[in-house]
Amino acid sequence: TNAFTLVHTNDAVLTWTWSTNYWLEVDSIGAGSITFADGWYREGTTNVLSAIPEPGYSFVGWSGSIDSTNSLLTVVMTEAHSLTAIFTNDRDNDDLPDWWETQYFGDPTNAVASAISSNGINTLLEAYIAGLDPTDSESVFEVYGYNEIVGGTNQFVLEWDSQEGRYYNIHWTSNLFNGFQPLETGLEFPRNTYTGEMYSASNSFYRLEVELK
Repeated sequence: TNAFTLVHTNDAVLTWTWSTNYWLEVDSIGAGSITFADGWYREGTTNVLSAIPEPGYSFVGWSGSIDSTNSLLTVVMTEAHSLTAIFTNDRDNDDLPDWWETQYFGDPTNAVASAISSNGINTLLEAYIAGLDPTDSESVFEVYGYNEIVGGTNQFVLEWDSQEGRYYNIHWTSNLFNGFQPLETGLEFPRNTYTGEMYSASNSFYRLEVELK
């Protein structure tokens, strides 16, 4: 502490001894934590900072007064430091998350989003959005349509394999040259069916879109 109470009863000489301290400020971008706190540290102190990513994320690097790609960073307090740990779930910025590329291709940067998946239909990015296995030639996004009597009324039902973390949007048209109109949007897991009462005619066309939340 630099504060104290002195009861002065006779002549005295006071000598102040100062120590130099520097401020260390830490912050993060993305999902992760740092095992060190902001604070004042005495000159010459050696601090070891550790950047720990959350599941599904990876550590990219430190920025600020020190640039490094090592998750363990040694900081010697000879000056003030401001450091930011950067975490990402898409190291190569291709819209394919690291965990997905690692699961199917062994590394967070091995997949090419525009490459065609094993089913010969979808790109890898489309396969990820649809929740498919890009290495399985039989993994496709399938939609089933059938008629069903509900409450005495003949209705048309769409059914699909619903996945978490996605929205499903139903569109309809009676003429493919006139474009589609939305029937219901923002359907979420575990919802995996749509029933239409007004659009069950033989000249009806349905479109099911899937998008990430």
